[in-house]
Amino acid sequence: MAINYATEYVSKKYNLPIESLRTEEPTYNFSHGTYMTKVRNTKAQESYLINVKITSNGDMQRIEEYSKNPVRE
Repeated sequence: MAINYATEYVSKKYNLPIESLRTEEPTYNFSHGTYMTKVRNTKAQESYLINVKITSNGDMQRIEEYSKNPVRE
């Protein structure tokens, strides 16, 4: 679920086609209760660092973004 939410968020916010985005498997941060996800734009060699908080029933509660997105690779 976190992968889908992060990919859709980056696609909409930065006006990028989903086909050009690759999302890594997220890691769970127990202290914040969020999934830390890296979304890569394969065409521009940029990454977007996204934290997704998901409720117990699978709905997205909030998305937080690294302040320096996008990050050049």
